[in-house]
Amino acid sequence: MADVAVGIDCINLIHEILIFADILPRRSFRGYDTGLGRDQITDKLKRCLKHVLHVEEVEAPSFGDVVIFKTGKRAGHCAFYDDESFPETPKIWHAMAGKRVMASDFVEWKGEVDCILRLVERGWKNDPQNAIKL
Repeated sequence: MADVAVGIDCINLIHEILIFADILPRRSFRGYDTGLGRDQITDKLKRCLKHVLHVEEVEAPSFGDVVIFKTGKRAGHCAFYDDESFPETPKIWHAMAGKRVMASDFVEWKGEVDCILRLVERGWKNDPQNAIKL
């Protein structure tokens, strides 16, 4: 029997962790529309997260912040920042579609940081179903 790979993408990893941490109630979240490649995914991620979550943009990351990265001409990525589990070498916890959840050295990604979002309140700010239209 062949191995079956099960994975999660970055935005759904954040969604599931926030549910598990009892910050968000379980609710369907379909993600965001990338405009068939016309839109910058980093901008879409940022708009989507700012629309549905109570967050503020901050300059420097601390434990639990969501970091959004610009990873290419149109590509984007998001992760949780962790400087408590690894104080000497802060990490990001992230996942890529179809791959596993992993911890990577933040310093390797630092040059690609687009913005840092800090949760300031529990629960949904707006209906997550509307995020797909952003």
